[in-house]
Amino acid sequence: MTPITRKMRRTRGAAASNDAPLSAYELYEVQGDSYSALNSYATGDNDATPTLANKYNSLLLSHVSSDTPDAQQSVETLLERMKDFDCEFQAKSKDQLLSARKRKRNEFILAYNRALIMYNKGEPTECAELCIEMLKSMIQAKQKPSPELAAPASRMTFLLLECVLSLSIGRLTGTLFESLGIPPLTDIIAWLDILDTEKDPQLKFLLSLYKSRLNLAELDGSGRHSDGNIRAAKKELKSAMEVLQHKLRSSFGDTASVVSSANSEENMSTATPQEHLHHQQQQLPTSVVLQKLNQSALTLKAHLEQLKGNTKKSLILCSEAVIATTENPSYEHFHSNNLGIVYATNDRRQLALHAMAKGLQSDTAITKFHSDGTARASQTLVILFNASICALQAGNYLSAYECMATCVSQSDIFWSRPRCWLRMAEACVGIYSSSKPDNNGAGFSAVEVDG
Repeated sequence: MTPITRKMRRTRGAAASNDAPLSAYELYEVQGDSYSALNSYATGDNDATPTLANKYNSLLLSHVSSDTPDAQQSVETLLERMKDFDCEFQAKSKDQLLSARKRKRNEFILAYNRALIMYNKGEPTECAELCIEMLKSMIQAKQKPSPELAAPASRMTFLLLECVLSLSIGRLTGTLFESLGIPPLTDIIAWLDILDTEKDPQLKFLLSLYKSRLNLAELDGSGRHSDGNIRAAKKELKSAMEVLQHKLRSSFGDTASVVSSANSEENMSTATPQEHLHHQQQQLPTSVVLQKLNQSALTLKAHLEQLKGNTKKSLILCSEAVIATTENPSYEHFHSNNLGIVYATNDRRQLALHAMAKGLQSDTAITKFHSDGTARASQTLVILFNASICALQAGNYLSAYECMATCVSQSDIFWSRPRCWLRMAEACVGIYSSSKPDNNGAGFSAVEVDG
């Protein structure tokens, strides 16, 4: 969204208090409430005559706050209207002689929103290319953005990293960076580090969280996580949780003293799952934005515990993540996929397949955006990919082939992964072998050695 007036830029603490009614911009950016923000524009609380920025924000809020997929505008129609707004904003900038900094800021905001829609549409490659176009020169020059540009530029950088994580499924990230012309990951992180993270706790939290996720996405030649990367990921996640606890909650006016039982290893080992869930419910942040950030940290913590083989801790954290937000009913398919991964790594593959099947059922008829404006890209193909690997390990070769074939046929991401085709080939061999149980290799001959 584009902020309309300077009076809307109050601190989160002031916005969280009840001293004054919140503007549409604050309702959306601070509270994550797209419905109330849209209603504020519709009732004319901001201006008697809607401005260009008001019209643009209302367009996006209408798309975000739709309750059902059918009620949402088509993505192509939305992108076309956004292109029209781009032209109008450019013309207005020239007419009103806006400063170069304000024009650049508007340009970044408009490009970021278009890129986010592309990502949500299932086009991470196109999204990454748009982000690179806007950010590459700034990152390569290690140029610190102006205060007006810092927020949209940092958001676009995190979106670029999200695209990288999405595109790196089953693929080494080094080759991915080369193919898309993305600056080295170290350069991107170094550029984010020069921003004033101490003044923006949310930026500092996201930076630590993405550093942790990127460490876990980095695989060695055998497709495994190195101990060094796991330790680095755990360190960054711990830093993110501390920022959430000690800085973010106070900046949002939240006075709760504990983020999650995930911060207490001693209590984690002694309390029952029910006690953990009750504890988590008592400490839910009041802001939807904070709840989502807390949920992402809990999910990542569960993943780390799963990699360490701590099944009980991982399952507890998965359960906490489900109830970490009061307004995220679409998280069920993420939860089911996570449970499936935990079960599969503990050789309970049939239970894992059951959980993944449940996740596929819950990933239908859900809107593309949450009420706070965050994208909710479909996880269907990711779940199918995991289900294919699990079915292959369980000896269910036909299901393994069908799941992977669906991934390959519906997504360029999986189509370009050699390992996906290798898994399909393994499934085909398994189907053939299981249909010929009595051969026992009788149809093959040994190769003579030394004549």
